[in-house]
Amino acid sequence: MANFSLRVGAIFELEGAAYQIDRLHSTGPQEVRQVVLQRCHDGHTVLKTDVELLSAYTAGRITALDQSTVAPTTAPVSLPLSGLKEREMREFKRRRAYVL
Repeated sequence: MANFSLRVGAIFELEGAAYQIDRLHSTGPQEVRQVVLQRCHDGHTVLKTDVELLSAYTAGRITALDQSTVAPTTAPVSLPLSGLKEREMREFKRRRAYVL
């Protein structure tokens, strides 16, 4: 069973859709935090407050999910090496040598 907490990267199901917490924003220590959610299947962004999410969790409308059960919304970005400047290509090759 997965635990639910309001932290960046947490994944949970709310009203039948999987969401991931993208950002947390508060203006002060006593302020209600704004929570930016990203729907996992299409990347749609939703803004909620921490009070709304904790109330939904208490009411049983939120189920915590493991990250391994949800497919990522975006594929890793790959750029062509031919677009690199000479200096950037040298740096790339130097760093790649450490990995390989």
